[in-house]
Amino acid sequence: MVFNKELEREKCHRLRGSSYCKERRLYKHLQSISVFDGSFTVSAEYIQPCSRSDPQLDACIKHAFNHLRPYLARGLTDLGVPPVEPLRISRLVMENDVGPVRVTAAFSNITVLGPSNYTVTKIR
Repeated sequence: MVFNKELEREKCHRLRGSSYCKERRLYKHLQSISVFDGSFTVSAEYIQPCSRSDPQLDACIKHAFNHLRPYLARGLTDLGVPPVEPLRISRLVMENDVGPVRVTAAFSNITVLGPSNYTVTKIR
């Protein structure tokens, strides 16, 4: 997945106060450490490294993200990632400004239960 940095900054600015930017930074960080070329060692117990040359790379990445689930529930203090159980979102704004009907919805003080109950079933 490729991200346009300027669009990401704009979205973060519009959604100020939401957890969107924190989640995006975590995603990019995890994406960068999930696959490596063997030139370094990852010591954190929640990281299950995968080699780019592994013929079962998709299965390795799937296993790595499923292994990460309980650690995300408790939080990754060394990365500054708060627990996702429960996930608290102070403010969330959704906009649909395309087409004849334009809608803006703003939500505040959202508590999401169960975000760590995910299972990765397929990697492309």
